[in-house]
Amino acid sequence: DAYYQLGRIYQAWGKYEDAITHYEQSRDFYQTLGMQKEVASKVWWSADCYRKWGRYKGAIKHYQQSRSLYETLGLEKTVIKVLSQTAGCYMDEGKYQKALEAQQESFEICQKLDDQPNIADAYYQLGRIYQAWGKYEEAIAHHEQSRELYQQLEKESNVANQWYNLADCYRGWGR
Repeated sequence: DAYYQLGRIYQAWGKYEDAITHYEQSRDFYQTLGMQKEVASKVWWSADCYRKWGRYKGAIKHYQQSRSLYETLGLEKTVIKVLSQTAGCYMDEGKYQKALEAQQESFEICQKLDDQPNIADAYYQLGRIYQAWGKYEEAIAHHEQSRELYQQLEKESNVANQWYNLADCYRGWGR
């Protein structure tokens, strides 16, 4: 729809307030049509825009709204991604415990679904949180778990990235 497309253009342009206005117009349009998946998507785009704008409170509020909608729709794999993005917001704010809680919740859904690629990604995200928090031993353990799982899944570029993340942890730790 045109509102959504304009929102994307304004967001790319760095005009976040205009982007959010257009995402909300798009959301309202789909709400009148009863298209809840599209409504959830537009709420998610508002969250993404708030995050890029550095307005984490707004981002988290909208991520939580989109999560609720996706849960109602039974879209658990999308909920996993929304929780990871919520964790990223908390991490950007320096609220590491909250970031850890959101990412752990995402990890638990991955395990319940036995979704190996997303489990590997969740280990990686947990490693990032611990690393940003300065808890290097935990970060290394999670990056190693992620690397091992990526290796089993034959995702070589992810394996290489995990080697880099491990090296970065050891460098940050001074070892």
